[in-house]
Amino acid sequence: MNIGPLIFYLTLFLVLAPLGTIVHELGHAAAALVLTREKVRVQLGTKPAKRQLRVGRLLVSLRLFTGFVGYCKWEGATTNSPAKRTIVAIAGPLTSLALGLGLLLLPGPAVTETRLWAFTGGPLGWLLLIQSAVTLLPITYPKALRGYGGRPSDGLQALRWAFGKTDDPVRTV
Repeated sequence: MNIGPLIFYLTLFLVLAPLGTIVHELGHAAAALVLTREKVRVQLGTKPAKRQLRVGRLLVSLRLFTGFVGYCKWEGATTNSPAKRTIVAIAGPLTSLALGLGLLLLPGPAVTETRLWAFTGGPLGWLLLIQSAVTLLPITYPKALRGYGGRPSDGLQALRWAFGKTDDPVRTV
């Protein structure tokens, strides 16, 4: 039995999953930076990394090989209007959706027929589309889901805030 392809695709997933997650979280961060004057933090992984990158009001903390676990936080989130919180909540999934569709629909045959594309662009596009769909579902993640257990999805947070449930505690998007 040849396990080479399995190892290759597992390695590819370990690289692409965090890349997709950071794109998603940077979507939240971009909206928060545009709509507020607050400091914004993007974290990949369940714990902050030892080395962090600061760019203006944005602090990025990346831990490698963390899969789909990522967060975006901003100071003063509880004092921002429900409309701003709703926009920030859906900005991550919409960024994933836009980039995923862009990766799958925009490149022509000259690009999509290359090996580099076959092993990175196409799979990342599909990963981003799946991520967008899952995070837009208005659900509370099961407790067994490491890193997100018991937390509301981006879609559930957006619905709650859009319909005025402002007493709902602000969760990290």
